[in-house]
Amino acid sequence: MPTDELHKAEVAVYAVGVQEDLSADEKKTLTAQLGMIASKPTADHVFEVADFATLLKDAPKIANKSCIVNGGWSAWSAWSECRHPCMVKMRTRM
Repeated sequence: MPTDELHKAEVAVYAVGVQEDLSADEKKTLTAQLGMIASKPTADHVFEVADFATLLKDAPKIANKSCIVNGGWSAWSAWSECRHPCMVKMRTRM
């Protein structure tokens, strides 16, 4: 499968499917195909919508879920003491 290399590289793969005008069997096939494409757990990486109007409405939610930014930030440290004898009063915190 083309996504195998992405999965090996630990790339998060999201799959979006639109079920509009699909038969029950086609919907099952779509769900199975999306599950093969997406990263695991599929519950977090597969989005299925009933129609394109719903896809448009849900696009911001899908974007937020798939564009996670986590720089490993933590709480701010305490302010440092001023180390300069001038009046600038320069302090730092990380």
